[in-house]
Amino acid sequence: MIVIPDHIEALIFDLDGTLADTMPLHLASWVETGKALNADITEALITQHAGMPTIQLVEKFNQEFQWNLNPQEVRKTKQHFYDRLKKEQGKIQPVERIFSIAKDMRGQLPMSIGTGSSRHNALKSLEDLGASDWWVTIVTGSDATKGKPSPEIFLQCASAMQVAPEKCLVFEDGKAGIEAAKAANMPYIYINHS
Repeated sequence: MIVIPDHIEALIFDLDGTLADTMPLHLASWVETGKALNADITEALITQHAGMPTIQLVEKFNQEFQWNLNPQEVRKTKQHFYDRLKKEQGKIQPVERIFSIAKDMRGQLPMSIGTGSSRHNALKSLEDLGASDWWVTIVTGSDATKGKPSPEIFLQCASAMQVAPEKCLVFEDGKAGIEAAKAANMPYIYINHS
């Protein structure tokens, strides 16, 4: 059972894989994108960099693997596959053990979403979860100049909630997000899916 420490004044939730069970969709859409663009994009590769916005991730892959992928084309292609797979799957389901914490803490502490996902996908997921209006702010990969592992997204959340970073508790399932929480000087709870 997760207990919120007494000194915590606000909560920040990552979205994909933390509140919303969207990681299988993202992984599948990345793999399909890789096939379409002749790049060896695997689930393991994406899991290793979970939380990083698409454009930033493509730039990293281009550098690491000497690929020559167009980040905008990858984002558009991935969104196409994501939308298609989501339509087949139907409504996004919650990661119940974390979603129930947000549900219980609603109205007790200010809460925000800090996600590397696009604003479009984030708002659709929250709508499916019936949690669109729970948050002081929703900061997405579309809103930040630097995505995770930069602390920018989480620091924007803290600023909007008017709470010092060290008094914000981050819920996060991705390595990049944990690095971002540490860089922001925020305590965090790592959501392990194994």
